[in-house]
Amino acid sequence: MMVVDHTRTYRTIFFIFLISALVFCFSKKADAKDLDEILDYEITIDVRDDARLNINYHIRWKVLDSVSEGPLSWVKIGVPNYHAEDLKA
Repeated sequence: MMVVDHTRTYRTIFFIFLISALVFCFSKKADAKDLDEILDYEITIDVRDDARLNINYHIRWKVLDSVSEGPLSWVKIGVPNYHAEDLKA
């Protein structure tokens, strides 16, 4: 009968467990808080004579946190396709 030494296997399992425990002990919890808040919005759609649409967005928002992610430098509201024209900010 052959005797098998499992010391190396147990040692490997122990080190994997130890490293996993250390990773979880020293990891940080993500703090996801709101960066800004939409206070009011209005979307108006006017139909042209040729059935195309004029869509106007009026959005009023309040910045809640401009420090953690930096100041707001851009806003994307919808993605116009190649038919869009007369884009104004």
